[in-house]
Amino acid sequence: MQSLLDSVLFPPLQAVCGPLDATVGLYVVDSLAAFADRFQVALTSACLFIVTFHILKWFVSPAVFGATYAKLTPVDKFRWNEKLISVIHASIATVGAAASAWHTFSSLPDSLNSMTNYELILGVNNTPLHRDFFIQTSIGYFLSDLFLYTLPPIHHSAFEFFHHIVAGGSYTLGVYYQWGTWIQINFLLNEVSTPFLQLTWFFRYTGLRHSPVDKTNRKVFALLFFISRVVWNSIFCWHVIQALVYVTIDPWVTPRLFWVQVVLIISHCSLQYFWFYRIMAIALGASSAPGEPVAPASHAKSQ
Repeated sequence: MQSLLDSVLFPPLQAVCGPLDATVGLYVVDSLAAFADRFQVALTSACLFIVTFHILKWFVSPAVFGATYAKLTPVDKFRWNEKLISVIHASIATVGAAASAWHTFSSLPDSLNSMTNYELILGVNNTPLHRDFFIQTSIGYFLSDLFLYTLPPIHHSAFEFFHHIVAGGSYTLGVYYQWGTWIQINFLLNEVSTPFLQLTWFFRYTGLRHSPVDKTNRKVFALLFFISRVVWNSIFCWHVIQALVYVTIDPWVTPRLFWVQVVLIISHCSLQYFWFYRIMAIALGASSAPGEPVAPASHAKSQ
């Protein structure tokens, strides 16, 4: 990777910067090389998600869904395949996060509420390969989605861009600084509800809206959302907040980065309570909004 970047990027940089500023060009090249080497899984994941999207768009969806897919508008066809990619990512993230989180829990030498494990899970440590792999896979998903947002027909909201930049950026900071990845892998467990949310969208176009299957799917979605995003996040975030009082901030992790991550953790947990309130308000008829599940932030594209 280094030799490739040296041969491709350095000559133009040197031509622009001049001989006297060659060190600037080398610094840029070295930085890009270090980033590419550190995030190889994320970059590979992004490419695979983009390729898969186009395979779905041009071959799989027209062949499998036939007339239903053919009747969709260009925007809905785009969203159809985005949601298929979302389901694929959510499935990978859920299985990977569950396996990685269980591995971490089972390997803890003491209970979660111990000084030793506070440092073990929240201190600056080399991230286990299994955890790093699945977090980087999700970073790649966010990158691929942001790339797809720029393709016509342009139809994504500013909030969708903002969500992906913040979420992907937070995961990237965790992987780069090797801090907070244990928190992030547990948040990926939230993705267990995503496939069921996306199914509610597909049912609109397949004649199953308000059918017994659709109603059952909505109940499953609400239950999984409650378990993974309200109950689990509450328990998990409580332990994290307790641990933050005792963990020594490593000099490698600047206080600014530390508190940015803390704010994002608290914001993520708080947002889930709001979305669950909206879901239950609709389910109980306490809202005048249309009878569709309200998409949580990490599923913003579902509406």
